[in-house]
Amino acid sequence: MNKTKELQGLANFEDADFYDQVQVINSQSSWQPVNLIVFGTSVISSSITIISMGVLLSAYNPLIALLILISMIPESLVSYRVQQEAFETMVDASSDARKMQYDSQAVLNKDFSKEIRLFNAFDFFIKRYQEIFWQIHHAVNKTRAKKMIVALISMSISSVICVFALLWFVLSIQAGRFRVGALLTLTSAIGYIAENIFSMIEDSSLLYNTLLYMEKYFNFLKSSDTIEKTGRIKAGDIKRIAFRHVSFAYPNSKRLALNDVDFEVSAGQKIAIVGENGSGKTTLIKLLLRFYDPSQGHLQLNGQAVQDFDLVSYRALFSAVFQDFAKFSLTVKDNIAMSDLNRRNDRAALVKAMSASGFAPNKGLSQNKLLNIQLGKEYADGTELSGGEWQKISFSQRDFCRSKNLDSR
Repeated sequence: MNKTKELQGLANFEDADFYDQVQVINSQSSWQPVNLIVFGTSVISSSITIISMGVLLSAYNPLIALLILISMIPESLVSYRVQQEAFETMVDASSDARKMQYDSQAVLNKDFSKEIRLFNAFDFFIKRYQEIFWQIHHAVNKTRAKKMIVALISMSISSVICVFALLWFVLSIQAGRFRVGALLTLTSAIGYIAENIFSMIEDSSLLYNTLLYMEKYFNFLKSSDTIEKTGRIKAGDIKRIAFRHVSFAYPNSKRLALNDVDFEVSAGQKIAIVGENGSGKTTLIKLLLRFYDPSQGHLQLNGQAVQDFDLVSYRALFSAVFQDFAKFSLTVKDNIAMSDLNRRNDRAALVKAMSASGFAPNKGLSQNKLLNIQLGKEYADGTELSGGEWQKISFSQRDFCRSKNLDSR
């Protein structure tokens, strides 16, 4: 969450690979860091036992001790390879896992409930969910089968070596080279070595899986933002805003969403930007709010490049009502105050903003009580608003913002 706070541009959040990476990291974040400690400690413990018993066994026959230790190497290498394949399978399946999650939410989430029932689309999403599940299940089973075959081969080799060691020791006792009591020492040493070899290989392969996860996690933490944030000038009042020969193409796209846009707006002016669907109206607002930086040209605030201004203070100059505005499952108060959280407890300003937008879904409640209503039916005391009332909440956010407002509708 803290890393996401650093990523102020939108490009990462409109990239499928980024979401796949987040899916892997988020789905395992509760237990992989713990595994690093658990399996790391277990591998160290097993290693100490194997070395100790190996030293004891080598006092009787160094060759047998060496053979037992060498038998670890093939299984270890293959186990790590299989574990890497398993991790890559999981990463490759992360996109499918997100599709499964979406299919599940489409059936269960209230946002889709009307269309799902109107079009009787239950079977469509359930079937899609099951098809993706079995695809992932098949890939995972292939990896598990490889792991099982490797384990069987390794156990067979280790068993042959252990039988050979016991046979050699029995013959040595018969020849009078060792006392009978030494047999107990040998069998105990071989048993401990065999047990800890299997344990170490299993735990080290799981530790390797955890290290692969941690590598992906740290790569995520290195994710760079897609907009420039070096500006240090605190933004003041808006006197004029200018687009200077601005062109822009979205990441991984060659098509220009905006091409050589050039205009200027002064304080006090009211303008309407009109165009067909897909003509770049929303893209223009995204550039103005610095969710993206232009591919060519530049934006100016009061005659200075917008990149020179501190990003937080620059964005504080604007308020916007987006077409796909967010519906926070919070109280009415927190929804309205979202545009200026520093004044979250300014009840007079909250009531003024609410009145200005005409938000009054329940005529029987006072405005102070209305502010404390929990929104969202997913909570026991939650209230669901109509589309129009939600839009009024968004207008209230705009009006609550102290700065000059920009409407994007």
